[in-house]
This record gives sequence, C-alpha cells and structure tokens, in this order.
Amino acid sequence: VGVQSTEMALTYPDTIRLFYPHLGGHLSASCSFDKREPRLRRTQAKPSDTEENAKDLWIVQPAAGNPPDRAVQWCITPILLRHLGSKKYLAVKEHDLVASGLLLRGEDKHHSKKVRKEEISIRAELVNIPGPLCQFFLEPTGVVEAQAYSRGMYGAGVPKDKAAVMLRWSQHGTPHLWLCCTGAKRGKGNSLDLTFSSSRFSRDSFVIQNMEGTNFLKDCEVVNEHRFALHRQIVPRCQEFDDVGIAGFICTQCEHALTDMIFFLTNSRHWRQDASASVLPDPLTEPWLALPARQHVSHQMKYIDASFKLFHELVKRTELLVIGDVRWGRRAAKMESKMHAREALASSVDSLAEVEAWEEVMKGMVATMKTRCLKLLVRLWLCTFLGIRKIESYFHKRGWLDLLNTLNGFGLGASDVFVKLVSNNEELARTINRDTLLKLLDLIRQLGPLDTWFYFLKAVCAPLQTALPIMQQTVLRCLVFAGHRTPVEETRIAERNRSELLISVAPGPPIGLPLGQASSKHIAPLEKVFGYQLLTEGISDILIAWTYPNNWVAGQGVLYHGPE
Repeated sequence: VGVQSTEMALTYPDTIRLFYPHLGGHLSASCSFDKREPRLRRTQAKPSDTEENAKDLWIVQPAAGNPPDRAVQWCITPILLRHLGSKKYLAVKEHDLVASGLLLRGEDKHHSKKVRKEEISIRAELVNIPGPLCQFFLEPTGVVEAQAYSRGMYGAGVPKDKAAVMLRWSQHGTPHLWLCCTGAKRGKGNSLDLTFSSSRFSRDSFVIQNMEGTNFLKDCEVVNEHRFALHRQIVPRCQEFDDVGIAGFICTQCEHALTDMIFFLTNSRHWRQDASASVLPDPLTEPWLALPARQHVSHQMKYIDASFKLFHELVKRTELLVIGDVRWGRRAAKMESKMHAREALASSVDSLAEVEAWEEVMKGMVATMKTRCLKLLVRLWLCTFLGIRKIESYFHKRGWLDLLNTLNGFGLGASDVFVKLVSNNEELARTINRDTLLKLLDLIRQLGPLDTWFYFLKAVCAPLQTALPIMQQTVLRCLVFAGHRTPVEETRIAERNRSELLISVAPGPPIGLPLGQASSKHIAPLEKVFGYQLLTEGISDILIAWTYPNNWVAGQGVLYHGPE
C-alpha cells in the first residue's frame, strides 16, 4: 500500500505510464506541438502485454515549492505530469472551470462560488506552462485505500511501480475532481476522451508502470533530443543562410545530427563513437537495415515530420533546386572541385582578389554541405520506413511520396528511396499515376539510361514479385502503345517514348556461311529441327540501338541489365 523507503517510492523525475484497466488503455497524448488534448489510447490487452508507445510516457515533476529530492506521498505531495514527447503538462481545462462557475476570473472575484450538488465534468488539456490547474494528488483506491487509512499509511510513499492510484485535482473552495474516462470515442481510432469528474469510482484508477532504466525509454529520449534539436536549434536558423559563415555552421550542425540519427536507427557500431577518430564513418555507406522498435519511436514522436520541415527550409534556400534544374547536384560537385583551385588565389597579393576568391571558396563549400545534408535527409527517410508497412502508408498519407518523386534526378539518392518504398508495398504501387510515370521516363531522356529508372518500372509493375496487371497496362500505355481510343496527344507521347527510349533490335549481315538447304533424304522436315535457321542462313550479328542524350557519359549508368 505504502512504502517508507525512498528507493522503493515514486520520486522525481521518474518516467511512468498510467494504465487504465477498466477500458484497457493508457493515458496518452500526441507528440505534436499543436495538439492539446490528452486521450486514453486503448490497447485491448493486459498491462504486461501492451505494445510500448512513446505517446504514453509521462515525467513526474515536483510542484512549485516542493523539494525535488523527496518521495511522492499519498494524498499529500502535489505533482506535475509532463508529457515526454510534447513537453506539455496535463491540466484541468480552465475554460470549462470558468464556464461551470468553479473558477472565477480576476474581474469576478467579488462574486461568491455557489455550491453545486450535481455531477461535474471538466475536460482535460495540455498546457505549456504549469500552474495550479496542473497540480495533482495520488490517492489509493478501493479495499487498498481502506486498509491504508486504517493502518495509518496516510502520507506514506507511493510505490514506484504497479501501484493503483486515483489522480485527484483540488483547489481551496472547489470540489475534488478525479481523472476518469466515460468511454466516449475521440476521432476515428480507438482513442477515448478523458475528463475530470466530481464522482469518484474505483474503476477510474490507473496503474503506475515505471519505465526507468528500460531500453525503450532510452530510445525515446534519444529521438526526443534530436527532434527538439531540429525544431529549436537548426530549422529556425536556416533563415540566416544568406551569411556564408553562419550557413556553414548550420550545415555542420545539421550533418552531425542527421548522421547520429542514421547510425541510431540502423543500430550501427559507429553510433556515438569517439569523434576524434582519424577517419569518420560515412552513414551513406551503412547497410539498408533498421531496428523496427526505433523506427516506431521516430514515427510516434513526430521526428519524421520534423525532418521534413528541415528539408523544406533547405530547399527554399537552394535556388536551382526550387526551379527544378536536375543538374543541380552535379553543379554542386563541380563547385567542390573548383573550390580547391580557387584556394590558390586566396593567397594573392591583391586584397580585393583575395576577398573575392575566399567568397567563392565559401560558396562552393556551402553548396557542397547543402548537398550532403539533403543526401543524409533522404537516406534518413529510408531508415525510418524500411520494412514497416504502417510508416510507408504514413508517408503516402502525408503526401511525402509525391515529394520524393519530385526529388528524382537531382543526385540525392531519392530515386533509390522511392523505388524501395514502392517495391515493398502493393497499395502504394497502385497509387502511382500516369504523370509520375511520365516524369520518370523524362528523366531517362535527360540523364541517360540509369538502372534506377528500370528498377522503378519493375517495382511499379510487380511489387513484392507479384504482378499488378493494372499497373503493367499503365506502364505499357506510357511507353509502348497508348490504345486505340486514347487522345492524340497521349498517343504521340507514347510513340515518342517508344522510339526514343526502347531498345531497337535488328539482324545484321551474315558473318558465317550457311550449310545449305535441307536434303530430300531427311526423315523429318528441317523446319522442325531446333536452330534450323542457323544451318540454312548462317550466323549474323544482332544490332541493338538505344537513343540517349548527347551529354550522357559512359560509366555513369549502364545500357544493359543482365538477369538478376
């Protein structure tokens, strides 16, 4: 019921989950910065069998004026519950208290509060700054409560784990309110609304599940640290990219954060290793593997959303990428090579030439660092959804699948990620429309026959090695034959793609002599003999022609793809 040892009692800042046995769910909240409503996330399972979710974690904090080094005591110690993901505090909704007459605003203090005998129901909310509406007391419940009071346990320490508690809010002159769930659905999912009621029922008790020392909590803390670093330290400062010096510093911070997160998701041995190593590992060379538990945490804590906000900030400040010039990635690489040549001019005697030379060097460096950050972002997205169907569908729901498609051809690795996303998910493959296919075909025309485009077409036609007839027909209509009733413009596009992008095969002149015609003494006609054309016509070359742009360079992509 109660504990006297501080080590066995609930203390600050313990991270806990609160399980609601009556309806089988956890006290939960979104990790988004915009949402302010807590909810009961139903799991339909026992406490020991429930799936771990980062949205269910709450940090126990002391209320103002209470020593932080003491244990939480039954019915005496006021506590604050801070949500780990959003960093907001659980509170009684002030608007409802004012509307019910339980809480008077400053201009109404001369009015007296009326005693209300009917049942009171006040909604719960999340607030940024804790106040009196965020202070709660933990009460024991049921038979346990009666035993506790009879044994004089009032004020003893609340057990650190597996204790059944009632969450009570009270203020001088107002009735007590207990956190409860009426079973009203919230939204389309299994979530239920939470309210504070003046009626106290034992069924509204919560069971404390202490998460201290668990690997799951450690993973959540890492993801939370990275998300708030992007939100508060990196994304806001992208507005200062006009200053070359600041841009270089921001890109360095961004690269370090994204590299650490990629190593974390892939469970790499390089994660947070000694930074003083002579050769730093490259996250772009990591195997395409990821830990599902950490992928789910990054999804639940809205880290993926934060990374896309960073991407949009970088793109807005990269002019050629905004215009859609697919040669941007190559230009950035050329600027890097020219940067070293300009360093020699920086030591010139002419001071003006020296300043201009260093400005060119810094611009080239920033362009290279931007390219690096964008490549890391694209690889990070791959690590977040790889092998997780739910997160793949989330990418499509948020419109990020179309965004990845717009990045194809920029040399950022987006095409590989796009192919991986589509090839493992039949539902996403069915969402690929004609415009997306035509964009990929135009990239073949601009950048040459890179193998990525063919893997993409293969993924669209047969995701997970299962043929989709409707998608096969769509690809053929764009690439081979548009159909008899297709509009003239679409027919012309298909004819152009067929003539310019498909392999043309034609027999060449004979390079060997035929062996002659069949003799009348043959038992069977020679036409029925396997390879009879080789005997009658001789050996000929086969000419294979493929039209590709003049600026395509041999070695950058291949023209022939053998069987896998």
